[in-house]
Amino acid sequence: MRVTVRLFGSFRKYGDGSRLELDLPTAGGLPALRGALVSKLKALHPEFAEDQLVGESVFATEAAVLDDWAVLSDGASVAILPPVCGG
Repeated sequence: MRVTVRLFGSFRKYGDGSRLELDLPTAGGLPALRGALVSKLKALHPEFAEDQLVGESVFATEAAVLDDWAVLSDGASVAILPPVCGG
């Protein structure tokens, strides 16, 4: 199954046009997506060392933030949103 991940925040520097296409197994939900994203980022950018940030980030559709049990469908488009702080 193919999923598009839109990159925001500190992840933008790793994407071509701020998005990546990932191939995932048909089951696995967000844990599989996180693993595939880390693998893709390391393949494209060997210096990538922000695995923990991927784990701390949330994924969202246009309408909702997803939990780890969310079911993704082929052709889904999600955004990864890293934690932010402000002042």
